[in-house]
Amino acid sequence: MKKNLEKLKQGIPKKPSVHTTEYPKSVEESLQKYLRNRTISIMRGACWMYDAHNWPLPLFVDPKDIKIGYMGEFMFTKLGMNSFRYFDLFFGLQNNKYGPYTMKPRFLLRIMWILRYNKRKKLEYYDWLIVPILCRFFQVTNIEDFNIQLFEVNYKFFRHKILNNKLLEDKKDVMVEILDNYSRGNYSSCICTMYPIIDFLTRKYFDTTKFDKDISSVNAMFKSAGFTLMDIDNLKPGAATAKFFELVREKKITWQQANELSLKNEFYLGFPGVALSSFLHFSFQYYQYHRTDSTQTNHLNRHAILHGSINDYGTKTNAIKLFTYLYLMLELEPVLKIVFNER
Repeated sequence: MKKNLEKLKQGIPKKPSVHTTEYPKSVEESLQKYLRNRTISIMRGACWMYDAHNWPLPLFVDPKDIKIGYMGEFMFTKLGMNSFRYFDLFFGLQNNKYGPYTMKPRFLLRIMWILRYNKRKKLEYYDWLIVPILCRFFQVTNIEDFNIQLFEVNYKFFRHKILNNKLLEDKKDVMVEILDNYSRGNYSSCICTMYPIIDFLTRKYFDTTKFDKDISSVNAMFKSAGFTLMDIDNLKPGAATAKFFELVREKKITWQQANELSLKNEFYLGFPGVALSSFLHFSFQYYQYHRTDSTQTNHLNRHAILHGSINDYGTKTNAIKLFTYLYLMLELEPVLKIVFNER
């Protein structure tokens, strides 16, 4: 496993000596084109928010026609500024990556005064990942509503990409049925039919026809390699460093110790590291064994659903979560084929 991650690391492009405005618009392109660290920092912050709310990283946005829904656009145009440094500042103001920032009235008024003159004028780049950071800072908690709108305004693009993906060529009729069920509001059917598709993709990435290779085996593979959820979080560039610098602020270690620990624990996987971490985090949460009946509603757990342990999983939110996960898995194709290589 660690050899495969090292191989992936070696494939991450280095910073070019000459500034370029060309940036990768997909995980696959990020293995050929450099993505600046400032953008990756935004991705990491957004991914932490998605992890906290049990959402995979949404990558189904058309880079040529960025739409994020009216709620996201409201947050973006009213609270956004035309500089990524602004979002670094907002993220750095919080020590607790999951908790809301406690704003004093005078500080909030100053922020709002600055925003009057520094509004971000148009959607570009990876702007949809700014919205969850704004939501966290301004204590907006209905992340699910934002994600549902994000999916709905990008549904045509999502459908086109899914139905024209070469990996799913043999499953196109099934995917059409799944998408039609979603459109009709048959969310339980949609979710249950998607699970075999995800298992099929896993076997593709492992390059095997054996049925024992599914997402559960992916979880087991990382666990056997000594990866905890904390280690999976550290696949995000800068995640380990942020944790050690927090220990410095708490005066538990020195700056020198933090730098030494950072060098040992960072994976330096760029954009693929953020996406891979999100994929594995969701996999661990929703494909873990569920051994007893559950009274929890609106819970998405493959084992519990297939064994009839829960009944209220068939929601629009859960269907979109699984669609988001499926799209993320397809985006990660070149990365997962490296990571899952057992030869």
